[in-house]
Amino acid sequence: MRQAEDGDTPQPGTVYIAPSDTHLVIGIDCRLELLRSPPVRFQRPSADVLFESLAKHVGGAAVVIVLSGMGSDGADGAVAVKGAGGRVMAQDEASAEYFGMPGSAIATGAVDRVLPVGEIGAALSDMAASGTPA
Repeated sequence: MRQAEDGDTPQPGTVYIAPSDTHLVIGIDCRLELLRSPPVRFQRPSADVLFESLAKHVGGAAVVIVLSGMGSDGADGAVAVKGAGGRVMAQDEASAEYFGMPGSAIATGAVDRVLPVGEIGAALSDMAASGTPA
């Protein structure tokens, strides 16, 4: 896990964290970009901004996970990813400290699977190994 830098090429097995007060997106060339554009629903970074960039530039290959958090950030982005043919997972209420974000995503109908946080990694691994949808 490391903080994302503008122009990074995403590498397998690496989790990229958006720097404070900066949107993280994937660009047309699949490189990471850092943006200081306005907050979305008072959020910067915003999951919606990242997810929508994935839907636009990665399409059906995108897999996103909405984890514990307050508010509804991530719900619109989940809809965009699902609409582009990607896969969406969300953390279940029992394992989420704050269910606002995953609950809002689930309410959109765009979430393929709702799992306890401890099962999400295995579901991703299974999906990658088998090539099957989440």
